[in-house]
Amino acid sequence: MVREVIEQASREELIELALVIHAEKQAAAGLAEQEKTRAEQEKARRIEAERQLAWLRKQLFGTKSEKRLGPIAELSQLSLGEGLQGESRPVEKTITVKTYARAVSKAPEPKDEPALRFDASVPKTRRVILPPEVAGLDPSEYEVIGERITQQLVQIPAAYRVDEIVRPVVKRKGENRIVTAPAPIGVLERSLADVSVLAGLLIDKFRYHMPLYRQHQRMEAAGIHLARSTLTDWVHRSVDLLRPIYDAQLASILTSRLLAMDETPIKAGRKAKGKLKQGYYWPVYGDQDEVAFPFATSRGHDHVAKILGEYCGTLISDDYGAYEAYAAQREKVTRASCWAHVRRKFVEAEDVEPERVARVLEMIRTMYRVEEEIRAEKLEAEAKLARRSEKSRPIVAELFADLTQELVASALLPTSPFTEAARHALKLKSSLEVFLSDPEVPIDTNHLERALRPIPMGRKAWLFCWTEVGAEKVGIIQSLITTCVLHGVDPYTYLVDVLQRIADHPQREVADLTPRLWKEKFADQAIPSPALELKSGRGATTSFGDRLPQFCLHLVSRPPFSFPEIHDPLNLVLIPFLGLGLRRSVSFSSFPIRHARPKETNSAAWRARSCSIAGRVPCPAWPQCCLRWASQTIRSDYRRDSPCRRLHDLSRQTMGSFPFGLRGERRAALPEDAA
Repeated sequence: MVREVIEQASREELIELALVIHAEKQAAAGLAEQEKTRAEQEKARRIEAERQLAWLRKQLFGTKSEKRLGPIAELSQLSLGEGLQGESRPVEKTITVKTYARAVSKAPEPKDEPALRFDASVPKTRRVILPPEVAGLDPSEYEVIGERITQQLVQIPAAYRVDEIVRPVVKRKGENRIVTAPAPIGVLERSLADVSVLAGLLIDKFRYHMPLYRQHQRMEAAGIHLARSTLTDWVHRSVDLLRPIYDAQLASILTSRLLAMDETPIKAGRKAKGKLKQGYYWPVYGDQDEVAFPFATSRGHDHVAKILGEYCGTLISDDYGAYEAYAAQREKVTRASCWAHVRRKFVEAEDVEPERVARVLEMIRTMYRVEEEIRAEKLEAEAKLARRSEKSRPIVAELFADLTQELVASALLPTSPFTEAARHALKLKSSLEVFLSDPEVPIDTNHLERALRPIPMGRKAWLFCWTEVGAEKVGIIQSLITTCVLHGVDPYTYLVDVLQRIADHPQREVADLTPRLWKEKFADQAIPSPALELKSGRGATTSFGDRLPQFCLHLVSRPPFSFPEIHDPLNLVLIPFLGLGLRRSVSFSSFPIRHARPKETNSAAWRARSCSIAGRVPCPAWPQCCLRWASQTIRSDYRRDSPCRRLHDLSRQTMGSFPFGLRGERRAALPEDAA
């Protein structure tokens, strides 16, 4: 019937029918193509969702390590002994033999147990336990023919101690004068904390990540009742003392030929009610195993330029655009990239393209084996470069060639994780090959990531910083503690020494107090806490004239200081006057000159005296010289109820008379031979 209809239809009708059929076929083909595209998109979304779910499960329940252990790494969980079996061996023929029941023999006497592993710094006690059979007998009635030693590890709970320093008020017989020793001056002015407490607070919070409120609870349990704000104030003031050392260490790092840099987030500063601002640490690692943690309020590109300044050398980092932009603006900066970050991209694509990813990871693993051989053989410079050129360079060339071929020939989706990882690696090709031409450039930035680990660990404990200033101080103290660990220096010993030494140390040599140089120059003669010092090495009494030049320098520079006790009645007047007069009227830059004398005084006696502060030369005339200067400096402040007048009255009560009048007249004769 259809044939008859076609034969009877006209030419125009047949053409119209053919067009309708063709249109229907095109529509059907379009629908099929749309369905196919929709199915592919749905498959891609499903794969991406599964990949994200697998990543989330790994973050929550999996291991964070990126090490590969061969076939065992493919197993998420093993049974006892599973996956650890050796190669299969042929089954050997066995025969059955007659068994015998034997009596259980008496167990032999145990030998000495394995000794604990500890160094010489751990205190050790010895306790002898005699057998009950000889207990109470005279030693002459038995003979010791040997001994068996068992070692036990004992923990002594953290304890606090209050040192009560008694300073008798003495009146010498036959003289109308009362004297007493000055109160010992600690690290922090007007603080009751010994340097051991300050160093302990810093170590517990920033090395062992114990928040201050937990330390406060521990003090309360030990019977010490202090406000938590007091602990915070001690920490802040202690870190302020260490800021010059941090600045010197950062300056030393920026002179490195090779620099590694990264960034890690930290919540710091209140943004709104219940919200905190997002800040960042930008850790910088130098080629002498020094690290610094500068703080910035954002992740902006301009912070890299602010921190590095006019740096010249090789900068190795991840693929963040801030480092690339910084290197592009400076011709003397060579940009190097981290292979560990590139490898991480391919690991994320392993579930989507397992075969392609396995080949890439095997090449990268081979490169790391070459680096392990270099470290094991301790190759340096040319030998290291030759080994890399011989073994690593062909692997790198083959890897980039394979990735280019995969992108050109393979039908991979643009949104595929493997495609993104391959494009990312090819984009960084030139910077990834820098380690092949420079033996000092490492293959990755893992050394920096290990060094910055205390920041995220502390972030899990104390969560955030209340202010940006607090975050900056966290970076300062963490820089010094982490560098101590890198150089094998005990951070507690270092802090106890430096917090006391910084007052006596010349400002121009502050770099010597960085952990790296401190280990070379002061580690063998570290200053312990005076409260815990058993030997009287630093506790000897020093005459006031021998110590005064150094003491005056402390007052002008205004850091906290400590010095041996001064048993001289003149200090009762001189010390307060120097505190009020020199701090108010003389700057640090103008005071430590060769001849430390006031400009108003131009006498022959002053010109004859060479009181050198910079050279630490003691001068017998220092007490009289400085006292005259102090009296002339503060005479304009002598008002009723002023601190100077009260000080003058106190001096009259304690010493009976005042050596110099407030108008400069002389009431006590100076020794003419005091030059």
